[in-house]
Amino acid sequence: MIRQRQTVTQFIDSVEENEFRDAGLFRLAIKESGSLFRYNLGPRSEGFVLCPVCGFSEPQVGSKADGKHKRLRVFSGARTCDKQPWKSISYGHEFQSYCLIARPTTVPASIESLAYAIQHGICRVIDVETYDIGVSWRWLGQKREDPLTEIILYDLTPGGAGFVKEALESWPDVLKASQTLCSECSCQTACYECLKTYSNQAYHDKLNRAKGKPGAPETLEVVRDRAAGGVKAASDPAVA
Repeated sequence: MIRQRQTVTQFIDSVEENEFRDAGLFRLAIKESGSLFRYNLGPRSEGFVLCPVCGFSEPQVGSKADGKHKRLRVFSGARTCDKQPWKSISYGHEFQSYCLIARPTTVPASIESLAYAIQHGICRVIDVETYDIGVSWRWLGQKREDPLTEIILYDLTPGGAGFVKEALESWPDVLKASQTLCSECSCQTACYECLKTYSNQAYHDKLNRAKGKPGAPETLEVVRDRAAGGVKAASDPAVA
C-alpha cells in the first residue's frame, strides 16, 4: 500500500526586520494576513494525472490512465474519455491567516522538534488543539552555508482566529510549556504524548524531545561541519 503524501504548507510572505521584537531565545513578529501556500505532490512526490477535458484525476503512482479513462462525471453520452491526461501535476492554493514568526537566536539542534514543541506549548497555554495551529519553517539563507531558520505558527481557521496572536501575548508561558513537554515525557525520543501527531507523521523519524527544548541549540560551526560532510543541516518542509 502506498501512503498518500500529506499536504505541505509554506510561508511565502516577507517580514521586515523592524517588525521583529526581541524575546530572549527568539525574535518574534506577527503577521495578521500572512500569505501561505499549501500544496500536495502526491505519493512518492510523483504528482497526479489530470484530464484537461473531463477533470478526471488520480495519483500518478499506479495510474493506468494513458489514454482512455472513466469520465469524472457522466451526465449523458459516453462514460469514457479518450483525451490524454496531463502528468506530474501538483495541486495547491494560496491563503492568508494570522502568522507568528519565531526566529531562534541560535541554530536549533532539530528545527522539526523545536517547531512542534512550540506548537504543543501554544496549544497547552491557550487551550486549543494541535489541528488549530499549523506549523512551517524555512531557512533564511543557504542551509549548508548559513543555516539560520525561522518557525512559522499559523491559525488553521480560514482567515485566522487570532490564536497565534494570543500565543504571542503569552510567549514566556508558551516556552515554559514547551520545555516541560520535552523534559517530563518518559519516552526515549518522541511519542504521541509529546511531539508526535498524525499530521506530522512524515517527520516522526526526525522528532526528538531532547532536541526540541527551546534553548537546546547546536553551534553554527557544528552545523556547518555536518553539512560539509554531505548531510543536510535540517529537513526541507517540502518533504512532508
